[in-house]
Amino acid sequence: LNKTTIDVIDILLVLDISSSMLADDFYPSRLEVVKNTAKQFISLRKGDRIGIVVFAGQSFIQCPLTIDTGVLSNLIDEINVADREYDGTAIGMAIANATNRLRNSESKSKVMILLSDGSNNAGELDPNTAADLAKQFGIKIYTIGAGTNDDVSFIPGRGYIRNEIDEESLKAIAKQTGGQYFRATNSDALEKIYSKINELERTEVEIKIYTQYKELFGWVIIPALFFSLGGNILERFYFRKRL
Repeated sequence: LNKTTIDVIDILLVLDISSSMLADDFYPSRLEVVKNTAKQFISLRKGDRIGIVVFAGQSFIQCPLTIDTGVLSNLIDEINVADREYDGTAIGMAIANATNRLRNSESKSKVMILLSDGSNNAGELDPNTAADLAKQFGIKIYTIGAGTNDDVSFIPGRGYIRNEIDEESLKAIAKQTGGQYFRATNSDALEKIYSKINELERTEVEIKIYTQYKELFGWVIIPALFFSLGGNILERFYFRKRL
């Protein structure tokens, strides 16, 4: 068992996967742009522990905190919009779920990046109460409102929808936890957030690296003992007789 220490930030990406994320105001869709930008971000965060929570009317853990960027990227590729039975925007519950994943973290820097294109309309917990809970565990939340400034956006197969980003709530969540709010009319907003995260204080956590050893010394020591005993026998009996 070897041990090494690295400086890390614990980060949870909390991504809206409601049906409105299929809107084509971001090409080819809001969701695909978010996924691609998230993968770019993850590829640059070597050593940090990153996890993914997705939410619509309910929230789900897509990937727990890990430093395995390959696993994260593969799981991001598998993200799709929620089925109709789970549709909606439960921002409060998503924050609570993510907080539960971060609350026992040893890192001094615990960050949540929450991206949504709607307003809270589902779940049993309102966003402000959930944000207060996150604050108690030292979690900073950066919020992103994803969508253009147009009144409506088109969803292939579902027609036009009204853009209803609750910017005031997203701003309040960020302010309450010491984070910032960004409006993402394109991928630039995400890049600004990731630049801000780079400035955060880093802390040391112990990463245990297990190395499996196959014990081979037995195959060496047995012949060595044989030759040693054989040499003693030869010295005692054969060489003394010749002398």
